Amino acid sequence: MRILYVIDTLKRGGKEKQFVELLKAIAVDNSVEVILFNKAIEYPEVLNLNITIHYFLSYKKSLKFLKFLIYRIKLLKPDILHSWDLVSSIMSGIAAKYTKTKHINGCIRGSVPLNNLPWQYFLYNISFFLSNAVISNSYAGLKAKKKLNNKKFKVIYNGFDINKEKRLNTAQIIKSLKIKTDKVVGMVANFRSGKDYYTFLQVAKQILKLRKDITFICIGDGPNFKKMKSLISKDEEKNIIFTGKVLNVEEIILAMNIGVLLSYTTPSHGEGISNSILEYMFYSKPVITSNVGGNSEIIEDKINGYLIPSQNQNAFLNTLIKLIDNPKLQENMGNKGLHKLKDFFSLNKMAQNYLELYKSV
Repeated sequence: MRILYVIDTLKRGGKEKQFVELLKAIAVDNSVEVILFNKAIEYPEVLNLNITIHYFLSYKKSLKFLKFLIYRIKLLKPDILHSWDLVSSIMSGIAAKYTKTKHINGCIRGSVPLNNLPWQYFLYNISFFLSNAVISNSYAGLKAKKKLNNKKFKVIYNGFDINKEKRLNTAQIIKSLKIKTDKVVGMVANFRSGKDYYTFLQVAKQILKLRKDITFICIGDGPNFKKMKSLISKDEEKNIIFTGKVLNVEEIILAMNIGVLLSYTTPSHGEGISNSILEYMFYSKPVITSNVGGNSEIIEDKINGYLIPSQNQNAFLNTLIKLIDNPKLQENMGNKGLHKLKDFFSLNKMAQNYLELYKSV
């Protein structure tokens, strides 16, 4: 099968990581080409795959890009054109109609309601009209777009490589981060609107007034990084660590007892299937997460973690204290999370679902 993918960038991000995982599985037995709008590739393993990458560094909304895309389609003659973001899906949809190519639209990655912004509603529905099939990585995403019962719209969950090697060098990570406690709670998320580091930090500060045997780690970077870091006093810095942008996220997760993802829905952000939560589950970590978006499709409350009300400091505080002092409960929830990951979110399952969709289209 010949497949042409269009995606903004391969810088670090949830959508980009899933795309790379799909490429690893798809490129083995299929002819694959990729169009990028940025030469920065932060997933170097892509360069070792049997794929062809084309760079279009001009404005992607331009007529020039449309001509470029049509030219690539005529050369490759792809069976499937698969786009991964909103603007690319509109441009790809136009090119697909012109060349009579089957188009898969993968622009639904979260659960932001369309009625928040009229212009967004208009653009999304244009992209949907120009597609043969539309993919969401969660049922929450389809519900937010009011397409839950539309046959053109499909859910394919994120895939995780459950066979990858687990890095076990936690001692070095603990030393490098200057962790002095046995109990570690971490949150992996970008510092941007919708990711609730404020609640995470406020609860950490409350707990540290009573006890100093817990380290809280904030893993990520983003526009709100400095603002959130400014909330921490000098005395709290030993127990609240900000890593900034790091590449060894998995090794840090391994050093954690509990994985946290607190978030809320904004006009620009809504949770789909979180890669952070999947990472926690892979390393058998119990999860505390906000009951928003697609989080309830991954976490079963009180089974492999806890679902708590969004932006609720008391709920997070009480749940965290209950879990942090119960190692047996942590172990049981972590093991159940790993089993669920293997059953529902494996890379092989995701790749097979995409291939079946491509063939049906």
